[in-house]
Amino acid sequence: MHNQSTLKQSGLSLAVDFGTTTINAALLDRGSGAVLARANALNPQILYGCDIMTRLDQANRNPESRRSLREAGQSALRNLVETLCRQNGIVPDCITGGVIVANTAMHHLLLGLDVAQLAAAPYIPTVAEPRQIELALAGLPLIPFYFAPLIGGFVGSDAVAGILAAGLMDRDHSALLIDIGTNTEICLWHRGQLSVCSAPSGPAFEGGGISKGMRLGNGAVTGIRRHSNGAGALDTDEVHSALQLDVVGGGEAIGFCGTGLIDAISLLLEEQIIDAGGRISRCGQIQPCGWPRRNGTMEVRFTDDLVLTQEDIRKLQLAKGAVRSGIDILMAEAGAKHGDLECVILSGAFGSGLNPQSAVQIGLIPQSRVQLAGNTALAGAEMMAASKAAQQEGERIARVARHIALAGRPDYFEHFLQALNFTDA
Repeated sequence: MHNQSTLKQSGLSLAVDFGTTTINAALLDRGSGAVLARANALNPQILYGCDIMTRLDQANRNPESRRSLREAGQSALRNLVETLCRQNGIVPDCITGGVIVANTAMHHLLLGLDVAQLAAAPYIPTVAEPRQIELALAGLPLIPFYFAPLIGGFVGSDAVAGILAAGLMDRDHSALLIDIGTNTEICLWHRGQLSVCSAPSGPAFEGGGISKGMRLGNGAVTGIRRHSNGAGALDTDEVHSALQLDVVGGGEAIGFCGTGLIDAISLLLEEQIIDAGGRISRCGQIQPCGWPRRNGTMEVRFTDDLVLTQEDIRKLQLAKGAVRSGIDILMAEAGAKHGDLECVILSGAFGSGLNPQSAVQIGLIPQSRVQLAGNTALAGAEMMAASKAAQQEGERIARVARHIALAGRPDYFEHFLQALNFTDA
């Protein structure tokens, strides 16, 4: 339990990373800047669509839909704050302000802004500058919140916070910061220039649209590999016993979450069950489990109930292609080559759980030293909640960043097609 009189005297600040799928929040002591507690919750706006474009379409239908999305987001934020305070013995009226970061779509939907310009190319935000907005949380009077600045397109204040937390612009060498999710933000620091873009990767990296896909939770396969004593080519009879599945909770495998999907694709490539084009094939030393077709669909069977179909592989391939084409275009625009990269920083819940070797093998990210950075968006929000100087630095980041819009580029489709292949080139 915290000393309530001390907390009331210094006050608490709330830091929020309002994500497309998950809302993450932290409570900080305004006096010391120390983080007292963290919590997260599912964003209920997901009921209006798993991806941001579907939600924007819903919001554009009529003012009532936009209001419903705003109220769903703000209600979820109130509930999260109540839970955070209750579980940590904190009285909500100690909270005197906060910072909220989000991608552009979530920022606009949370504030109930007009999203007509954002829902169609060239995807222009209604507002991008930092704002002070009062919100009612946990039955309290209105509390002032600092909404950090957006950069452009769908690259929002969560990217600003991530760049701040990762110290990307303080590095002496070139580096990529990538937050992979439904909307993937890609930030490149090269020769004193910050370049950013967003890639519409969709829900596949979070298990969405995959026949045996699921979010992180009990029964989710987070990783897959051979047993350490496995050797030679797998065959149909031994494949189940030769593989090691990392399952949340340690029980039966129910489905793949995003990191497990990446590992599974990497393994299928290594064992030549699929080719670089993503096609399940007989060519190679291994005959896939589940061969031949079942219900007209090719599939690879990892356990009796855990399968990947040809369609699943294609969906993951499209998501991978969206991210890698964004990386390649950003680097080409900045005049950077893969050899220039000192490191690739993976952030967010998905990125920080990835097996870097698998991500490189399927061509999701370039070959480089990989740094797993955790939730840099929340970390940056915490920095801004604790310091006005950090808020000012975030505003500087938003000003100097060069936003590269992928939509409408004449060379985008060419880059995207090249990026579809599963290759580490």
